[in-house]
Amino acid sequence: MLKPPATLPRRMLRWHFYGEGLDSLRLEEVDVPAFGPDEILVRQEACGLCFSDTKVIALGRNHPRMAARDLQRDPVTLGHEVACTVVGVGDNLRGRFHVGDRFIVQADVFHGGVSMAYGYAIPGGLAEYSVIPRAMIEGDEGCYLLPLRPEDGYVETALVEPWACVVAAYSLGHRGGVRPGGSMLVVAGPGAEDADWSGLFPGGAGPARIVVAGGGDALIASLAQAAGQGALEAASGEPDWDGLRASTPGGAGFDDILVLGAAAPETVEAA
Repeated sequence: MLKPPATLPRRMLRWHFYGEGLDSLRLEEVDVPAFGPDEILVRQEACGLCFSDTKVIALGRNHPRMAARDLQRDPVTLGHEVACTVVGVGDNLRGRFHVGDRFIVQADVFHGGVSMAYGYAIPGGLAEYSVIPRAMIEGDEGCYLLPLRPEDGYVETALVEPWACVVAAYSLGHRGGVRPGGSMLVVAGPGAEDADWSGLFPGGAGPARIVVAGGGDALIASLAQAAGQGALEAASGEPDWDGLRASTPGGAGFDDILVLGAAAPETVEAA
């Protein structure tokens, strides 16, 4: 392991999160981390606070990304909207990276098919210095560090990730209805019998397969009339949710899930 360059301070500040609630978010003074031959050390110049961070703070181990983590023993450094400067380069990366290089972080890191998001699995931006591991440099989609232009400022570029989310929300093409020829799961609870199917299958272009869980004969009959060529199946009793998902093309799950009436929350979650 390489020690931080002598020109850097020996100590730094970071925010470590140990559990649940703001009281578990603690400011600590620690050593600037050492880094390996396939890693780089960066100084984090700007870090935005995302609503995702507040969700982790509110939920702790109940957050999906923290469910298998003992935060008391293995606390997390949050922060993934980051602009940074390289201050140390591992021996095997010299020539590819240089002290003074500036980047923003593409935080949705995958390595070997495993999600290793920055600010979650990898210590994130709420620290003065951080190690960029090999998983981010040789990730499944290449390097997760995006270079900055000389005229780019740190604060404005730290906002690239949230602004990208906004742009995507307005520019991504979304289906406006049920996928014709696809597969649909209908989860029916009390009150579902009065369902109005008008407009759900324009031109009779319904799914090729419809599975109904919890619906009575009247519901199934009205759905069959509205769906046209769709092949209906009734999942009797307590459905085998895993089996139903496995029965879809490629085991990828249903194209559409429609919840009707007052279906129990645990049923909706299982579906």
